[in-house]
Amino acid sequence: MQIEHSRRVAAVLLLLAASGGVLTSPTFADDVEGAMDLERMDAIIRDHGTDVLRNGGIWEFDFFGVRMACVTDAKHNRMRVLAPVVQPSKVTPEQHLKLLEANFHTALDARYGASEGILYSLFLHPLGSLSDSQLRSALLQVAALARSFGSDYSSGTLRYGEPGTTM
Repeated sequence: MQIEHSRRVAAVLLLLAASGGVLTSPTFADDVEGAMDLERMDAIIRDHGTDVLRNGGIWEFDFFGVRMACVTDAKHNRMRVLAPVVQPSKVTPEQHLKLLEANFHTALDARYGASEGILYSLFLHPLGSLSDSQLRSALLQVAALARSFGSDYSSGTLRYGEPGTTM
C-alpha cells in the first residue's frame, strides 16, 4: 500500500514538473519592473477596485461585488489578498471536503483558509517578487473563489485535474 502511494505521488510530481507552467509562474513583461512596492500596489488596487480605503500597507475595497482586503508586511516580505466567505461553524462536512478538494484542484493560486472564526478566500505571496500581473490575477482568483463557495469552488476557469483523476 505504501509503495503504491509513493508511486502515485512520484507520478504526480513528474506530471507537475513536465507541465512547465504549473510549478513556476509564467513570465510576464511587467515581472521585470522590479520589486513590488506599496505605491504600485495602491495604483493597481485603485485601478481595479472600488470604495478603496487605505491605511499604510492595508487596503479594504470592493472588487466585482466582493469586499476584499490586501494586507502587506514589508518587514517580513509578505502580502495577502483575502475575502471573507462564511463562518466555519456554518460549513457542512460535505462543504468542508469540497473546499479541501478545491484547494488541490480548482483554487489554483488562491485557496480557502480559516482564521479567527471566519473562512476566507485568500492569496499569499512574497511581496518583493510579486508582479503586477500576479496581483491582478490574485484579485480575480480571490473574488472568484469567494463567490463560488457552495457551487463549483473555483478561482477561475482553469482546473488542474479533477477529483479522482490525479491520485
